[in-house]
Amino acid sequence: MELKFKMAYLKSICERYHQVSKRLKGKILDEFCKVCGYDRKYAIQKLNGPNFEDKAYLRQKRKSLRRRPVLYGPEVINLLSKVWEAAGFLVRRALNQLSLYGCHGLKNIFSLPMSLR
Repeated sequence: MELKFKMAYLKSICERYHQVSKRLKGKILDEFCKVCGYDRKYAIQKLNGPNFEDKAYLRQKRKSLRRRPVLYGPEVINLLSKVWEAAGFLVRRALNQLSLYGCHGLKNIFSLPMSLR
């Protein structure tokens, strides 16, 4: 079954699904699963999910993306970039090995502030 047909069918059945009682929702859901071949839980998610054609929803979704909090300050990032440059721009695995064995030498090479020791 083509995706365009499934989306059109979902759009037509969605309004009807939200306007009926719980008992009739089960029958509509059974019909929707049979026609589209969806699993029951997935069909419920599709019918109760957001309307992706709504432009306002998409703008809001893009704005509300969660960002990771900043873990390291500029001092630490500056120090790590110096270490990375001194190590010849090693890839992550090699740099990880260097950091395991070379931490004591880093204190002497780079003047670490007391807060970072």
